[in-house]
Amino acid sequence: MTAPGLLGTAPATGFRLRAKLVMMTLCMTLAMAVIFAAMAYSQARATVRHAATDRLGDIARHHAEQIADVLEQTAIDATVFAGLLPVREIVQSDQMPAGDDLQPNPLKAQRKHRLQEIFRSILTTRPHYMQLRFIGQADNWRARVRVDRHEDHINDVDTADLQAKGGEPYLKDLARLAAGHGYFSTVTYNREHGIEVGPPTIRYVQPVLDEEGALYGVIVVNADFQALITAARPSVSLGFRLGVVTGMGDHMTFSIHAVEQTLRLPVGPASA
Repeated sequence: MTAPGLLGTAPATGFRLRAKLVMMTLCMTLAMAVIFAAMAYSQARATVRHAATDRLGDIARHHAEQIADVLEQTAIDATVFAGLLPVREIVQSDQMPAGDDLQPNPLKAQRKHRLQEIFRSILTTRPHYMQLRFIGQADNWRARVRVDRHEDHINDVDTADLQAKGGEPYLKDLARLAAGHGYFSTVTYNREHGIEVGPPTIRYVQPVLDEEGALYGVIVVNADFQALITAARPSVSLGFRLGVVTGMGDHMTFSIHAVEQTLRLPVGPASA
């Protein structure tokens, strides 16, 4: 016979035990659900982050290709200028021995005039070009033909105003020039007769070789740095910024609202 005091104890104890087991199971299930949810969220977030990074990389490459196309076009223009018939004729005429050049002065002036016309037409179609020059190595790298852009006006530079540029840094790489290789200069402020004028400028220098393959001079294309980069038409979406940085640390930032320009120019005198 069971003691009266134990009649309700066993069932109550079993109920509490089952309740605890159910509660523990629920807690463990909830904990596992939270862990799996956190893992799924983390994985989804990583997937979104990787997708966004890939997208930004694609956009950056696209804009880099746009800018590279503009720079490449500048190099192509300079290469074409170096092979123009008026340029070749001027080189040949200058290298004739004294007394052998029997060509009349009006013919020589006509060659320069034809080259000026070509330069003017290119300046009209390339609004980021500020100056086109054909410079001979003789006479301390004095310009032979030069055409400038001043705001909306394109002007030929008179012979008396053509400057010698032998001291400019962008003409110092004689080994590369003699090998027939063109190159871009660093970005500096333009200088005329020792005075800084105009916007920050990048130049493409293309060697001009004579019939024997020796260095005669160069074609120099001066381009407004900001206008050249803007010519690539970098379109920026709302909320984004696009930065363009050179190897010297010169940089520009594009946004949907404006173009911000900040330049850290090389230490030293500006170039023309």
